Amino acid sequence: MPQTRTRPHGLDIKPRLKAQTKGKTIDKGPSLNALKKRKRNLRRLLEHAEKLPADIRINHERELASCTAGIEDAQNQADLSRMIKKYHMVRFFGESVIHCSIEPCTQRPDH
Repeated sequence: MPQTRTRPHGLDIKPRLKAQTKGKTIDKGPSLNALKKRKRNLRRLLEHAEKLPADIRINHERELASCTAGIEDAQNQADLSRMIKKYHMVRFFGESVIHCSIEPCTQRPDH
């Protein structure tokens, strides 16, 4: 059982456990900037493709296609998270405006 600390007013705080992931690490893959850098390097290599052996050239072309797809996926994921954040902010501010406009109506007059 993990140790607990107590606050001055008596609430117990349990230390956070890493049980959510259960020891598993989630591999997100290479970062967006790493993918962009690799794509740029591959394009530069393929500019002089006549000097490369056929099998290496084909592997580089496949890797370039894979990097392009990875960049699109990463950008879509970033756009999605940005939209989720914006929707959350809009919803939060909308609820606070509604709350502030309803609150004076629900208060009783002091007369």
